Amino acid sequence: MVTASFRHPYAVFEIDDDPRDALQTAGEFLSNHETFPDRCNIEFVRPIAPQILDFTVYERGAGPTLACGTGCVAAATAYAHHHRLRGQTIEIHAPGGMLKVAVPVDPGDHPRLIGPATRVFTGEV
Repeated sequence: MVTASFRHPYAVFEIDDDPRDALQTAGEFLSNHETFPDRCNIEFVRPIAPQILDFTVYERGAGPTLACGTGCVAAATAYAHHHRLRGQTIEIHAPGGMLKVAVPVDPGDHPRLIGPATRVFTGEV
């Protein structure tokens, strides 16, 4: 659909089938494709409803992960742009949980990632 670039490159693919299947069959191949000489994070989205997406991600250097905040933002922004949904909030259903992305009307403004923050580790050095 669209390649977005934040600090790392993202390629977002809108598909009709279960994105978990696409992740298994095409994630690594696309992430390492010659089109992306520095490799790429690959997002697969499937619309569940006009503003709700089923989402998976193949992160370069890590492989399939349960979620990716910046990947959710890239996917929601690309989807909203492609479907003329700027100014809307897109709900993202990732294997690790649900997040929302408020996509601005003006493409020069920053989208907002909305979701829970959970402590997963406490350490001492």
